[in-house]
Amino acid sequence: MARAEAAMEQFHAIPAAQAAQAASELAEEIRGAAQRFRTVMQQLADERIAAQAIVEQGYRLDLSHAALAAGAAALAAAATALQSRQGPAGAQPHLEQAEVHLHEAIASGSGAPALRAANERRLAEVEALGEAAAARIDAGAQAFDQVDEFAESTWDDISGNGSEAQAAADRAQEHWELAASANAMEEQQFLVAQQHLASATAELEFVEQLIEAIITRLRDLEAARAAAPELLAEAERSLNDALAFVRANDADVGQDPEVQMREASEQLAKATAEAQQPKPDWLRLAAAATAADRLADAALAGARDEATSMDRMRQQIAKLRPIAVAEVNKIAKYVNLHGADIQTETMAVVKTLVEQFDQAQALEQQAEKLIEDQRRTALEQAMASYVRIQAESEGVYQRAFNDVQRLEKQRAELNKLLSDARSALDGGAALARQAGRRTPANALAQINQAQARFDQIRLPITGEANLQRSIELARSISREAQAASSEIRKHIPRPTPSSSSPGSLIAGGSRSSSWTSSSSSRRSSSSSSSSSWGRGGSSGGSFGGGSRGGSFGGGSRGGKW
Repeated sequence: MARAEAAMEQFHAIPAAQAAQAASELAEEIRGAAQRFRTVMQQLADERIAAQAIVEQGYRLDLSHAALAAGAAALAAAATALQSRQGPAGAQPHLEQAEVHLHEAIASGSGAPALRAANERRLAEVEALGEAAAARIDAGAQAFDQVDEFAESTWDDISGNGSEAQAAADRAQEHWELAASANAMEEQQFLVAQQHLASATAELEFVEQLIEAIITRLRDLEAARAAAPELLAEAERSLNDALAFVRANDADVGQDPEVQMREASEQLAKATAEAQQPKPDWLRLAAAATAADRLADAALAGARDEATSMDRMRQQIAKLRPIAVAEVNKIAKYVNLHGADIQTETMAVVKTLVEQFDQAQALEQQAEKLIEDQRRTALEQAMASYVRIQAESEGVYQRAFNDVQRLEKQRAELNKLLSDARSALDGGAALARQAGRRTPANALAQINQAQARFDQIRLPITGEANLQRSIELARSISREAQAASSEIRKHIPRPTPSSSSPGSLIAGGSRSSSWTSSSSSRRSSSSSSSSSWGRGGSSGGSFGGGSRGGSFGGGSRGGKW
């Protein structure tokens, strides 16, 4: 405002107006921040009083009080920022943090009974979803058994879906059990329970996507197999018709139809040879037969009248379209499932292919509104687009598949490093128990800190950057745990010759990592449901376990399912 007054005194109207506008906007921002400050402060005070009403119901307020204190501290920081040169912009993050702590205080205070009840309802819902996922995994296993009847090249990209779905189901059940424990009155970690339930739901949705990919592929392969005889017969009929017409009108037919008929014969021979394989690639057969049919029809179209050629062209489009749909759907489903692992350049190629498909459909629809040459041109362009999609789809799919496989190698490396980190942490913890009070405080703290960082890792991890960060984190955890173990080992006394037999070192307390641990790790209301969500009693606590040894396909599949 001082700058505005100074500008007015010097008759600088535009700078004065700009300064006045800026001052007005700043004042409005300050008023808004102050009002927000007062609102949050009042809500914190109200919650402190309201929370007392649930104490008699057995609820503890330690978490609520901690959140209230954190909220008050954030408000104090916001007030300091408002009174400094930082102004409203500097106060904004502190006000947002205060609101977060207010939400936590309510969830752990006056809102705890409602949140706990909501969690209880969601626990039952997620449990039902888990049971449904187990049945869905069974259906996927049965579908995969049937998919195995087809050529491996038609389903190798989904060969790991079953094991991946089973692992996701296991993680979902673990989240569910952790949520049940956190939601108990003994723990009263209601927000934590809510988060675990959200994670369990996400895992079960992932299970559904994986199994749906298997079942959909089976349907597509069965449809292609069922259509193959008719496609072969139609291609042979089209080629015979073209040959007969060209022979009867040889003087009037140029070289182009003859060249096209030779190519059609080659494609038909390829399709016929594929049909004679023990396990034909029905999609490849359909593509070759359709190509032969199209080439033969193109040759015949050069000698027949316009109406006949256009009618047959429509038939070709009707045959090409479902193949293009199947190819585009195959790529789209794969990209939707593994999108985070696919490079930007590959995604751009996929987008171009989908745009070509949309354009082909639009041209096909537009053709029916045009006449004569314009209709022929539109149909030819639509057919060319479908053919191009058919020709390019395999390369596009392979490119996306290669992207995913490259990251799968990184995941394998990460899994090995995580296993090493877990072993290092367990070893350090065992040494700490053995050393007892002799354990150096700094080494024990280092073990605990490494364990906390390890526990923050959440699978599955997607995206190359995330994988690389996780790999470095796992290596760092292993180094820290090993360093701490070396320090602890120095403080473990060696047994003297006069000491009695060392026996077994018993560590006090243990934490079961089994899914189906016991009723003590679950709510009392669910104690009767002691079986796992998986298939069969020998599943070891996984949704889709059973006698398959951790994967649908059992020993005969070599872990590919």
